[in-house]
Amino acid sequence: MNIRWAGKLGALVLGAALMVAPEVRADEPEDLNKEAPAAAAPAHEAKEPSAEAKAHDPVKKDGDEAAPATAKAGPEGEGDMSPAEEKAGETAAASHDPEKYAAFIRGILPKIKEKVLGKIEAKMEKAQEAKMERLSMVLGWVSMLGFLLLLMPIFLAKKYPGKLGVLFKTSAIAAFASVIVMNLFAAIVMLLKNVQGALAKFTNPQIKIVEAALDGIGDSADHLISFGPQLIQPTLDQLSSSEESVPVALLENVQKIAKDAQPFLAAAKWFKGMLWIFDYLPLVMTTMAIFLFLVGAKPMLVELIKLPGRAAAGENTEGVVKEAFRKVGRELLATLCLIVLLAVVTLLSGELLALAVRPAVENFLNTFFVDVIYVQTPDASSGLIFGSLAGTVVFLVLNVMVVLVSTGFFLGKAHKIFQQRFHDKVPLSAHKKFWGWGTLALLWAQVFPVVFVLGAEPLVEKLLEKGFGKDEPNWTLILLGGSGVFVLGFVLCFWAFRGLKGLAFLKKYDLVAAKAASVPPPPMPFGEPTPA
Repeated sequence: MNIRWAGKLGALVLGAALMVAPEVRADEPEDLNKEAPAAAAPAHEAKEPSAEAKAHDPVKKDGDEAAPATAKAGPEGEGDMSPAEEKAGETAAASHDPEKYAAFIRGILPKIKEKVLGKIEAKMEKAQEAKMERLSMVLGWVSMLGFLLLLMPIFLAKKYPGKLGVLFKTSAIAAFASVIVMNLFAAIVMLLKNVQGALAKFTNPQIKIVEAALDGIGDSADHLISFGPQLIQPTLDQLSSSEESVPVALLENVQKIAKDAQPFLAAAKWFKGMLWIFDYLPLVMTTMAIFLFLVGAKPMLVELIKLPGRAAAGENTEGVVKEAFRKVGRELLATLCLIVLLAVVTLLSGELLALAVRPAVENFLNTFFVDVIYVQTPDASSGLIFGSLAGTVVFLVLNVMVVLVSTGFFLGKAHKIFQQRFHDKVPLSAHKKFWGWGTLALLWAQVFPVVFVLGAEPLVEKLLEKGFGKDEPNWTLILLGGSGVFVLGFVLCFWAFRGLKGLAFLKKYDLVAAKAASVPPPPMPFGEPTPA
């Protein structure tokens, strides 16, 4: 959050502190103003911290060490304070000094981040186990359908009279071969999905959002003194004991300090809906895996289903079962090649996703804290607040989706190219157009969010300077100007600089045409002239 307009935000926060303080601090625990150092010149005498102050202590958690003991304030300085009182006094002292408070916030952030990321990763692992269990069950039951081929003689007996023995024999061979082949094929699918699950944490949007949000709070901790005890600390405390997203927790906790928190709560609900899309993606990917399993196994199943009838008709079927197992082996080779490419692309995408998410989250934090100040003004507009926050969420989703969609399109086509290579002997060089332009399209789509922010920052800063330039801030320009530039500018620039065309190339790349072009033309009959 130290990039772009955090400096202007800090000036606004500190300049508006007197305006916000009477309303914001009305519900503040008394000890936060009474345990401060003498230099802070507190207006009230020291009192024992209230139960509310202890409940909102963001540092005292299970397993955390107690703060160093300090002397209890009193006429003679006698007596020891309890650990909770020491914490409250330490927090209060820091809350009156920007430098101390910034150090205090930055000191507790690493533990908060470790706990939150640990919960997200544990949730991911649990979801991955459940997903793999469901996928294994579905593929297993589908594979067992091969035993239905044992019923083939019933349907073919009339067509091939006198061949009942051949039909029973070949149907049994086809049934057991199909079950084994499909189980092997399912094992390959499971191998790929397990690798994808292991690499998922590198491209998980929620992890990137948490890291960027907590880093942004730490970077701007110096400017958050007027929000700290009422907003920042309760949010960090909540994150330690829940699985809530950082932006959602901040939005929901505004009701602690603002009279009209409805637009913030509406934005929080909407943000949860956006996160639900990311949670929904694994289900889509699992469904696609089952679909691709059926598509990949179809040619082998067709040949095995035809086996009894062909044998009864007197055709040579000796190589049918062997060819089915060969296809499984070739599919394994294609999958292993894809896994190598998957690892490289996922690690690269993870780094680029982090770079793309960080400025988007910082934009949200900047807008959010200005909205918190704006909601204290007499004529604050709920629609303006929600519009500004919604714009930041849309910008964040655009950044994430561009990275994830380009990665999915690229890897999907690459998988089919590897399948062509091992199943149909199509050389990888036949798809040099994809490896060239497709790779450039992938990299450009993933680098674009970072490049766009660097180019949009100067324009946003000028809009903010104009909004802050008058005696009365132009709140419409301040709140909607940045979000408008980031959202509309992102869409227009992504289209103008060929980002959409790159995604379309990855999605529509013609594998069949490239395969046909790689096949040499049949030789001309002897004596006929070659075409001009």
